[in-house]
Amino acid sequence: MRRPTENGTAYWTLSFYISRPQIIGHDLAMPLKPDPSGRESTDEARDALAEDFDLARYFVEHPDWAVDGGTRRLDHLRELPPFDSRSRARAADALDPEHARTKALRRAINPLFNDIADRSRLGRIEDQLFAVAPTQDAAFVLPDLVRWSTEGRTFAVPIAPEDARFPIHVTRFWYLHGNGAMSWHISFEVMYRNAGFAAALEAKRVPSGLYLLSLMQKLAYPKESEMRSGPCGEGGEAGECRSDELFELRLVDPGMEPSDQPHLFWDVVDHWFQSDKGTIAAVHDRDMVDVELLGLCPHIVINEIPGLFCLDTRSNFFLRDEAFFKLIQPKDTDGELANRRTRVRDDLFAGYPALIDAHGETVSDPRDPAQKVTILGSDYWARMLAPDPGGTRAADGSPGPVDRLFYLFLAGFNQNIIDWTNQDASEVLDSLDPIYPSSDEQQSEGFFVRYANPRCLITYVQRSRTLEVGNDFIGTCPYAFLIHVLAMHNERLTRDQEKLAFAVVEKVNSYLRAAQAERLRPRRIGQLVSEAEEWINWYRIAAFEHFDRHRYFNPFRYDTERDVFTELERLRGTSRLSAALDKALAALDESTRDIQRVRAEAETDEEERRNRFMTLVFGVVGLAGVAQVVFQIDQLMQGEDARFDWGSVAGDLAITGGVAALIPVAILAWRKLVPPVLYLFRS
Repeated sequence: MRRPTENGTAYWTLSFYISRPQIIGHDLAMPLKPDPSGRESTDEARDALAEDFDLARYFVEHPDWAVDGGTRRLDHLRELPPFDSRSRARAADALDPEHARTKALRRAINPLFNDIADRSRLGRIEDQLFAVAPTQDAAFVLPDLVRWSTEGRTFAVPIAPEDARFPIHVTRFWYLHGNGAMSWHISFEVMYRNAGFAAALEAKRVPSGLYLLSLMQKLAYPKESEMRSGPCGEGGEAGECRSDELFELRLVDPGMEPSDQPHLFWDVVDHWFQSDKGTIAAVHDRDMVDVELLGLCPHIVINEIPGLFCLDTRSNFFLRDEAFFKLIQPKDTDGELANRRTRVRDDLFAGYPALIDAHGETVSDPRDPAQKVTILGSDYWARMLAPDPGGTRAADGSPGPVDRLFYLFLAGFNQNIIDWTNQDASEVLDSLDPIYPSSDEQQSEGFFVRYANPRCLITYVQRSRTLEVGNDFIGTCPYAFLIHVLAMHNERLTRDQEKLAFAVVEKVNSYLRAAQAERLRPRRIGQLVSEAEEWINWYRIAAFEHFDRHRYFNPFRYDTERDVFTELERLRGTSRLSAALDKALAALDESTRDIQRVRAEAETDEEERRNRFMTLVFGVVGLAGVAQVVFQIDQLMQGEDARFDWGSVAGDLAITGGVAALIPVAILAWRKLVPPVLYLFRS
């Protein structure tokens, strides 16, 4: 029996992408960093964690890419055999002859995938799904204070204990990509519009479910906070911190000890990974006993918040919420679509930022007494949800205070901003422009609305039949999930290729610099040209073999998914990086031409020097012959010898001419024979 989908429920899929080189231990295109486990890492490891590994510089400084044991990373990539996903999937299935959940998962979801997209390669579908565990119950637990820092200020919202706990359903599964990469997905189903939601609004309090949604997205990619001392630091000093330590959203997992106590989010995720990693071992025939999640998905540094890090993930939110949908796609009294600008007006929203200064309580930060924190407590929310907030009265038909609160939340959530009450009308409207629908014709369909930011795809619906199908198997809508997983796959391929491309550019440029230093040795420059061309030719093949052939070029059949996929790739920089890669390849060709120009200039300079030398030699020889003739004539004119010896003069001229003819031959012999001998000795 299918588990029903309820109004006011969020379906959050958190996804981890693990490349094939990462799995087999020869990751050519990823940063090489120490294990950033955090609290017990060394000072050197922490310092190294703060800076990205410069692959391009490593490429130049280590031409052979030597690693421990004398193996070569470049050779590993060149020798990496093609991956047959279908045969490896059958091998993995054979290890679990029952695999009833995986069979049911594929029978239910694959037809939906194939209905909206052509994922086939050479007439067959290479991607495969694997179920790993039945749906389990767990719970999110909010902290006593939801806190964040933005624009130089720290804010906090108190959460009552009775509003802190949210039961959830968790679904986990694997997606095997055609290139051998595997993405691990955890879907969380949480009803945020619970019994306490309406009660909080009635009591003029903020529903804690809104901040739960914000913190869920913040765990995956925080960008609006700042490091301070407290739980993340030691001895009163601000230290390095994980996102779950900073925001303090925790999980209760009955399978962990103690079973009734909340645990840090990433610790629970790692616990689940230990249960699920056997699928990687079966597919790739690898020993995964000692492998941890951090070993395959290393923490990334959050650029916006120095010292904070989280796992590199992508998120897909699917919210079934009739009230939210109607706010985003408002209709007038005749049932026709209305413009959101008539609902989100400056006169209705202008007073909200001022409420923070007027009714927020600024106190010493409990984590750091030297700092101040502004508490948005009961007085603030009473003013926020009053019928006449900020001295502005809403006109008939305009949204009331609760709907205006929801507008603020939706705008902030779409942009992954937790400071959503501190916005004006222009900011709200900008954040409510969806990536779909984007035209009047699409808006008239009115089935769903989709937003995206660099890390997350967000969908709002009133109801969804496909969500009801997918909920039992992948915990979300299959259509939205396929857009999400293929966009994540393309993004990772493109970012890995970018690193490799610019590393090769740096390598070829190093040959150009060497050629410029060898201007007097055209033969050596010719060798540099050959080596540079070898790298470029190898990159062209590697770019296709390891990246282009596995990239999805918008395979969706319908404009609904096709337009969303295009916009998602634009927001995540995939399309921009693809254009940059084309320029990188052009730069490689130009660098080779630059080396060839240096070689041509060197050969021209050498020819000019040779010509000048030969002119000088012939001039000297000619002058010597003329001098001899003049000497003979001078002797005759002085009368020292009465007979003029024409034979002697002719002999001198013949000898002079012979010497002049032999000198160029000797020079050519010297230039042709001696340099190769010297080169061999130098080598």
